This record gives sequence, structure tokens and C-alpha cells, in this order.
Amino acid sequence: MPPALWTRVVRHGNALVVAGIAVLTGCYLLFDGLILSQRFSSMATTVIGFPAVAFGYGLITIAALSPNCMLYRVRFKPTATLATLAFAIYLTHKMTNHWINTKIAFQFDLSVGQTFLACLATAVLAGVALHVVVERPFLKLRAYLLRDPR
Repeated sequence: MPPALWTRVVRHGNALVVAGIAVLTGCYLLFDGLILSQRFSSMATTVIGFPAVAFGYGLITIAALSPNCMLYRVRFKPTATLATLAFAIYLTHKMTNHWINTKIAFQFDLSVGQTFLACLATAVLAGVALHVVVERPFLKLRAYLLRDPR
């Protein structure tokens, strides 16, 4: 994004938060909560719903980078931790969600909300495991290899 456009966009941080929440609420209402369903997604939720949800979260993320936004001024340690784990969670969430939806949800007759919480918990746990076992050691190795030999 060109710097001039970025400057104009981030001036409206609080409006971006409201717009992002409105988009996410609209998605939930439009798809009748099916984005969080234990049933696999329909074509409409896949083609329209998921990109719209990503857009809503994108608006909130841009708002959080705006110096005049309420989210910018709040420092919340769990959010920083979640940001650190985000890529590892991204890499593991599809397989953990598939496992919960195909093996666990029906076996234990979980409700939609329980299935969502189980998917969320397993994705975060798998992300933590990947971060601790793979990412952290290789970040330390990188720091060691790139250190100044003086």
C-alpha cells in the first residue's frame, strides 16, 4: 500500500474497528452461524464467508496499527503471545480441526459451541507444540549463526 494511502487509512482507526466488527457480525448473521458449524462448509461459506471473515479481521488488524485507535494504546500480553504463535497455529489448524470434526465431535456428541472450543483449544495446543519444538530452537540457531563474531 502506498504510504500516502496508508496514512489516510490509519487516521480512522476506531472506525475501522467498528467496520471490522460489523463485517464479522454480518457474516455470522448472513451464514446463520454456519462458519462455526461442525458440518463442513458449504460452497457459499467457502467462497463468500471465509474471505469476508478475513476482510473483517483485516480491518481490525489495520485499526490496531493506527496510533489513534483504542486497540493501539492497549498492551495485552496474551495478544502478543497469540501473535507469536499465529503462524504455528495457522500451520496446524486445518489438521486439528479436521481431526476434531471427524473423530471427536460425533463420537462425543458435541454441540456446535463445544466443537468450536475443542477446535480452538487443539489448534492453539498444536501451535504451541510446534513453536516450542521447531520454531524456538531454530530461532536460537539463527541468532547463533548470525551473531557478530567480534
